Amino acid sequence: MDKRDLLNSIRENLNLNALLKSNPGLSNKDVEEFFQKIQKSLSITDDNPKNKTTGLTLHIDGAARGNPGPAAVGCVLTGSNGEVIEKKGKVIGKATNNVAEYQALLYGLDLALDYSPGHLEIFSDSELLVKQMTGIYKTKNSKLAELKQQSMKKLQKFSNYSFTAIPREKNVTADFLANEALDNAQ
Repeated sequence: MDKRDLLNSIRENLNLNALLKSNPGLSNKDVEEFFQKIQKSLSITDDNPKNKTTGLTLHIDGAARGNPGPAAVGCVLTGSNGEVIEKKGKVIGKATNNVAEYQALLYGLDLALDYSPGHLEIFSDSELLVKQMTGIYKTKNSKLAELKQQSMKKLQKFSNYSFTAIPREKNVTADFLANEALDNAQ
């Protein structure tokens, strides 16, 4: 195991929720900055010089009609100056609403990886997804735990990322894309 793999393994297995509870003055950002300092001190450099580019914003949403039922995802990828780079929705088959939210994250991460951003800000109206991905909530459901693991693996390819839970009203385009995909499939 090389230094990069070791650091990513530590980050992945860190119980962030327990760490933040036992250190009230600590934030997710503090932890991420700590890992960046370790990466720098171990002389772990980015493999891809494109990772030094500006950040991107990703809005994601999953939709299921029925729980489970026909489901789709919507993603909006925006550049640092607010321009829309990608705007896509797709049907994912039959799923629960929570599975659809994770599938939206995975789909959005694949879109973002094509642009090798230095930082990716992820916005979702699924408080459950955001709190599970940031370690505030445990992921007890086995299917969601599997999807979280897949997401964490993809997130390792970004030099920096953040999650923010937003109200539905601020995620209208991603929601529209997911529902449009469902409408077009029926």
